[in-house]
Amino acid sequence: MPIANIVVDETIEDLSPDRLVDAWAVESAVDAEHLTVNLVSARQAGAGFALMAFLYLPSLWRAEQVRNLQLSLAKALSACSRLPTHEIQVVTTVVQSGHAIEGGRIQEW
Repeated sequence: MPIANIVVDETIEDLSPDRLVDAWAVESAVDAEHLTVNLVSARQAGAGFALMAFLYLPSLWRAEQVRNLQLSLAKALSACSRLPTHEIQVVTTVVQSGHAIEGGRIQEW
């Protein structure tokens, strides 16, 4: 299950997680019921981005699928926030089988 933790600069308002999931699903061609988005408001200092996405993907995704999920998330964030993509950063972490727990059970894939 792709999980995106979005750090939103506190000056960005009205970014709906539901709308973002729907837009990401359309852009990625992955069913919305398999996507998770968490929005966290933050203040930044130094060289920052208006939106920073930390994307967690199971290692079972192929390289082309990873690229698709990253790019589609950036496009969905841009569309939903009305920010240009150069103000958006997406960083991806691949989670290995056995390194996640859901429902109290270690997830193997």
